[in-house]
Amino acid sequence: MRIYAYLYGVKRIRFILAAFLLLLSAEAGAQDTACFPKRAIHAVGRVLDGMQERFLTKVDTGYIGNYAHPWRAMLMYNASNFSSGTTIADMPARIYTSATQRFTVGLGYQGLALNFSFRAGKNRQTEAGILAYGRAVGLEIKLYTSNQLHLEIKTPEGKRSALLEGFRYSTILIDGYWALNPRRFSFPAALSQSKRQKRSAGSILIGAAIAVDLFEIEDQTVLEDGDLERGLGRQYLLGAGYGYNWVPGGGRLLVHASMIPMVALGDKDVNQYKNKEDEVKHLDGFSMSGLGRAGVFYYFSDRFYSGFILTNRLCGIWEKDKPFVSENSWYLRVPLIYRF
Repeated sequence: MRIYAYLYGVKRIRFILAAFLLLLSAEAGAQDTACFPKRAIHAVGRVLDGMQERFLTKVDTGYIGNYAHPWRAMLMYNASNFSSGTTIADMPARIYTSATQRFTVGLGYQGLALNFSFRAGKNRQTEAGILAYGRAVGLEIKLYTSNQLHLEIKTPEGKRSALLEGFRYSTILIDGYWALNPRRFSFPAALSQSKRQKRSAGSILIGAAIAVDLFEIEDQTVLEDGDLERGLGRQYLLGAGYGYNWVPGGGRLLVHASMIPMVALGDKDVNQYKNKEDEVKHLDGFSMSGLGRAGVFYYFSDRFYSGFILTNRLCGIWEKDKPFVSENSWYLRVPLIYRF
């Protein structure tokens, strides 16, 4: 992962900044015909290229390569949603949130990017994330909150749905991967478009995740002693799967598909009550999850391309003497990218 602040330390960061300023002053003193913004862009690019050469190991350049134009400007549409299904009084039921929609604008260099998001819809929801995709390992941290919860029950008379007012749902998903064939298979080519997959390749993937879910009452002043204030659930997951990047002849199309099934190594629920001792429960059964990704990108030219990447997390919980519970959350990203 290209988190260079940790690799360099504070002293080296100061050295880089000083070298960068000297480089800019040297460029300015050359008195060439190029404009200063263009010289500054090239100077930043040379500094970042040197950092990557030092810390990135070699790849098979017949399969993975850099873009000819390292800088990129991006406009991206984002959407996400969560739902959970079970049975209530022997009737199928599910709780779901309204879809979150956002637009993102950003500027990046190779695997580094600075993005800004703004809301596209009117739903009172929040979504944030930290995404770091390296050659062999990567990490995604996603936060999602919503107070737009809906309950739907299938009764003999038909579907009944209602808005659950006064409730808030929050989830944090920390997901990491390790690709065992990073010399030829590039996850960043599909997930962040910071690399270019030149030929088709696949890899076995090792995955680990931590999932935290929180349901809580927004206005706790109306609760009486003994009433449930919030319920917190945690899962620790580990698994292995496979990913493949398909690049047909010509190299203008990239199709990505990957799946990592995971088994819960630990599962803990904590129910908190008003003025009452917390209730701690451990899973009396079995739980597993699957993290799948699919994407398609088309390169109209060396500078301009677009596509989509969909991430879907499915979870099933089988517990003794309790109804089966399923969870489904998905994240969609549709970027429009121009390189220069």
